[in-house]
Amino acid sequence: MAGGVSLNSVFTGKIIDKMKGRIENVFVPPVPYDGGLSIGACQYHWHHVLEQERNYSDSFFVTPYLGEEYSNEDVQRAIDRNSEKIEVQKNVSIDDCANLLVDNKIISLFQGRSESGRRALGNRSIIANPINLEMKAMINDKVKHRQWYRPFAPSVLEEYGQEWFDNYFVSPYMGFVFRIKKDKIGKAPAIEHFDSTARIQTVS
Repeated sequence: MAGGVSLNSVFTGKIIDKMKGRIENVFVPPVPYDGGLSIGACQYHWHHVLEQERNYSDSFFVTPYLGEEYSNEDVQRAIDRNSEKIEVQKNVSIDDCANLLVDNKIISLFQGRSESGRRALGNRSIIANPINLEMKAMINDKVKHRQWYRPFAPSVLEEYGQEWFDNYFVSPYMGFVFRIKKDKIGKAPAIEHFDSTARIQTVS
């Protein structure tokens, strides 16, 4: 699917649900709206002009990380410009980050090239404790500066998706909304929509 309408992950999720058994797969690329026209033009030329075989394997498909990249020097200059506002701690471990999440701290993840689409897929992302009911309102108020009810999408390890979501399949670009399994409802309230669904990103 392509076009701005395919950014509506509720809509794409319902297509999967309603068409189950009648279609094999629905694919939504990471940049399906007008910003991806150049990618689509290249794909059209590749398939229809050069008559190359279609291949949608992960090893062949274009990366969603086509945006800006910053060097360590760029980052250091940004830190220096804001040295009065921030405190720098280097060599932070995964355990340190986990402890911050347990303490309900909000972490921003900045690495590699930025995402080329509308979704934050791990290179420019906010990480927070999903079991804290207040976390959604806190991030919307203090970080995103938007309405308190706006939802956030969870990143889920592929091998655990089946345990948490009905009709689960791999969804690395946050293209679909999934219904949370009944026995998991309420266990991660910060990522639940009002109808017990979530727009997930699967991570391998």
